[in-house]
Amino acid sequence: EYIVGKSGTVWCYLALITTLPSLALFVFGVLLSPSLGVVFDTWDLPFRILAASIALMVPTTAIALCFSSMTSESRYAGFGWFALWIFGEVTWHVYFGVTEGGRLTLVSFHAMLGEVQAWIFGLKTDLSEVLPSLAMLTALTVLSLAVMVRRVSAPMRV
Repeated sequence: EYIVGKSGTVWCYLALITTLPSLALFVFGVLLSPSLGVVFDTWDLPFRILAASIALMVPTTAIALCFSSMTSESRYAGFGWFALWIFGEVTWHVYFGVTEGGRLTLVSFHAMLGEVQAWIFGLKTDLSEVLPSLAMLTALTVLSLAVMVRRVSAPMRV
């Protein structure tokens, strides 16, 4: 219950800054279109927005709450969170620059999320390209949840 409550709070904030603006832009775009035929052409876009939001919210929430469960100081959890994003992104850009277009998205949380979301929106059609990122995000989520459950339930065990 504790973990679900904490996750729900984070999901609400993430939905306010990702899902709601995206859905509002979709509705605004439909209202500005010259005909309502655009609704039939883009009927699946709200579902893709929801799927992409879930693909963002679940792993990020699990990892953030995992960092939070490992320390009593919120600044250390914040440092871990930003270190994950910044060091992964810097490593990915350095590798990308050195190999002149090489791909190593598994070191960058941002790049993995980008690949999965591009696949959800149909920008990448080959699942074999996205599967490593999807597997790594799933593994990170499961590992983070396992650590978090262990850390939260530890004071209850005697």
